Amino acid sequence: MLHDFLFDIGNVILKFDFSLAVRRIEYRCSKVHADEILPTISDLTDGLESGEISTDAYIAEVSERLGFSGSAEDFIRAFEDIFTPNLKMITLIHQLKQKGHRLYLLSNTNGIHVPFFTREYPVFDHFSGATYSHEIGCMKPNAGIYQSAIQQFELKAESTIYIDDLEANVVAGSDLGLLGVYYDPEQHQRLINDLRQHGIAVSD
Repeated sequence: MLHDFLFDIGNVILKFDFSLAVRRIEYRCSKVHADEILPTISDLTDGLESGEISTDAYIAEVSERLGFSGSAEDFIRAFEDIFTPNLKMITLIHQLKQKGHRLYLLSNTNGIHVPFFTREYPVFDHFSGATYSHEIGCMKPNAGIYQSAIQQFELKAESTIYIDDLEANVVAGSDLGLLGVYYDPEQHQRLINDLRQHGIAVSD
């Protein structure tokens, strides 16, 4: 039996580390120390991912708060490249695609990261569509983002496997009938076992 899959991205397909961006810009920030950068802009980053503020407005306000002396292009280059591919998950995605399962993305993300990771990582070519929080103005675990994906991709929730690294998000998806699976990148074999329990044949 073929299934549809909804994949989270961060810490599922790609591991991420915002401290990489901090190290690239700290020497150009005159108003805060390095350990203050992320707390100072956390509310803005949430606004960016929820679609409440545009990319241009985000960069302008971040630059003001931090005293960042670089250009918008400098900030984007520093901010976008924070990812490391999860090779075990990418191998699994290749398997699922080859077997004919339909693959979709469901992610809290933003307009800086999406162009970068879709350009840099060919694994995203395997996905037939994506629901991104910043584009629809709704973030997980709000029910609206799941409902949007279900409607957009005409999914049957009861046969759609939803994989996420945050338990609250898995619970929210399961509440809407999705087959929610919690994923820990350090325990990849557990996901393999869970998929087999759903009747999905995948190799280790």
